[in-house]
Amino acid sequence: MENLSVRIKDRREDERPYEKCRSLGTESLTDVELLAVILRSGTRDMDVLTLSSLILNGNRAYEGLAGILHYSYEELLDLKGIGPVKAVQIQCLGELVRRTWRSTISSNRVAFKDAVSCATYYTQQLRFLEKEVVTVAYLDFQKRLIGDDMMTMGTDRSSLVCVRDILEGALKHHASSIMLIHNHPYGSASPSDSDYDVTEKVSAGAKAIGIEFLDHIIIGERGFYSFRERGWNDN
Repeated sequence: MENLSVRIKDRREDERPYEKCRSLGTESLTDVELLAVILRSGTRDMDVLTLSSLILNGNRAYEGLAGILHYSYEELLDLKGIGPVKAVQIQCLGELVRRTWRSTISSNRVAFKDAVSCATYYTQQLRFLEKEVVTVAYLDFQKRLIGDDMMTMGTDRSSLVCVRDILEGALKHHASSIMLIHNHPYGSASPSDSDYDVTEKVSAGAKAIGIEFLDHIIIGERGFYSFRERGWNDN
């Protein structure tokens, strides 16, 4: 087991992440070393490499880099060696990853021609959230994304949906069609009875005001579920 009292300056130069990055480039760094460069320093009891390893392996549900996206501020503070400053740094790093992903895939105006394109767009935004979130995508007549709204933030097992808010949002965005997207934290993408109920209610409401309801997509840990692709229809 690694000696927790060792300091970075006591390591060989090729073991120091900052020096290694400068001489060999960022691609040469391990995940632990990348995080160590960002955090810059450890604590009195452990060097930054040991601290980075603790962070990446401290989330029981999601080890490695994915774990960073799952930590809450309070959970980070529970880790030995993590104070308020480093907790905020790590949370900002996770948010930067999410925003970078979304910015990359939306550099051109995205169009949701099918369930796959919609699920791909929202997966990185939703799959790592701890609570169930409902997002509504508003589309123009060419199925291009006009905008979206996060309608509710529920518990880790359920989320209440206000159909009126969804329809008001569609009218505000002058949408021709809408898609409903939500996540299942820590679980399968398979729909629940309440998911079917929400789908029927939103579809009926959209039809009543002349807006097409395209699909309801559930993002799970390892995939997605499309009501439309699984045979659901609003007839």
